[in-house]
Amino acid sequence: ATKMEGPGQYMLAIIDPLQRWNWKKVAERALKTILFCRCSEEQRAGMSAVPPLEYARRFHLMVGCKLLGLSTEEVVADWEADRADWETQKGTSARTQQFSADG
Repeated sequence: ATKMEGPGQYMLAIIDPLQRWNWKKVAERALKTILFCRCSEEQRAGMSAVPPLEYARRFHLMVGCKLLGLSTEEVVADWEADRADWETQKGTSARTQQFSADG
């Protein structure tokens, strides 16, 4: 790996955060699990179609560790604190796993 210092530019596509977790995404995840034999949780970890909370956790880890250079422990602690705050404001975590009937 190469460490670069100085000015840099990061680009972030916004397509994933704008997609709804709906029945199509649930079906996509089920189909990919079956077709690619990703039955264990470890094998499903790299899938693109994941529930919102899992996607947010994975994104948080990637940004914290790879872009900001923080340790996994620091990022996980930050994620847990933010998640607890978010759940207090929005309700239970089960709500984030629900999918809408539209779409």
